[in-house]
Amino acid sequence: MKASLVSVIVPCFNYGEQLECSVTSALSQSYPLLEVIIIDDGSTDSTPEVASQLALKDSRVRVHHQSNQGVAAARNCGMKLAKGEWILFLDADDELFPEYLSKTVSVIVEQGCDFVYCDFEVTGETTRMGRMIEFDPQKIKIRNFVSICTLFRRNSIAQHHFDSSLEMNEDYDFVLGLVASGCVGFHLPEVLFRYRKHPDSRSTRACQDLKEYRTKKCIIRKHAAFFDPTETRLSLRYSRERTLHTLYQQIRIKRRNWDLWTRVLLAVWFSRSASDIWHLAKVLMGKPINL
Repeated sequence: MKASLVSVIVPCFNYGEQLECSVTSALSQSYPLLEVIIIDDGSTDSTPEVASQLALKDSRVRVHHQSNQGVAAARNCGMKLAKGEWILFLDADDELFPEYLSKTVSVIVEQGCDFVYCDFEVTGETTRMGRMIEFDPQKIKIRNFVSICTLFRRNSIAQHHFDSSLEMNEDYDFVLGLVASGCVGFHLPEVLFRYRKHPDSRSTRACQDLKEYRTKKCIIRKHAAFFDPTETRLSLRYSRERTLHTLYQQIRIKRRNWDLWTRVLLAVWFSRSASDIWHLAKVLMGKPINL
């Protein structure tokens, strides 16, 4: 198989300490033909200096500096600058394993699909494996199982972009738009990159989950033609369950004697119907639905 250029796009905002490790993992790939495009998104730490040094050391690295516009805009900028037939988005604090590109490029060519995603290692307070599921255009409407560290066919994503108006989950919105337009993915069941999970407090996690729930409602409205009423209900229910669990755990620590009432009140607060109240109450009692 003749090697085609892969463009590795690395958006970075104030991750100067991790940037060199991330870029080095891309440059150390067994795959022979690649370029690394670092998008410095208005960083105020050591990112500009680290990025410039990396470009001086290796001609495969290019750096673009811009004012802070967010990760969505940074990725869009990288797409415009990319020259490769294949596109890979790599966060500035994540790392590729040496065989990532060789294996994913081989699979995307053999399968003729539009993107290939894989399993990964999650590091932080503990280390675990992130196991994804086989590609299913129906299941992705319920929850996202395609990480942003995915190899995309450039021609398949040329007419798509990341939505910078979203609070978060712009990667899910991006993949959902691809699938809605008919793109097909393929799951490679191998651990090929390391995702760094930063520690956060339960209160921070609760705020993030609430924000994620709001954002998911916006994404579903945006892709309304892709969802039927049942899929919309299940998708939002899944997000509500995650948010409820986090909120409940946060409150439970502070109000140990309010367990039962807390569960019921949270279920009522997030409900949209009597059946939802009953379902969400059961979720909080430890009986989540199997989606």
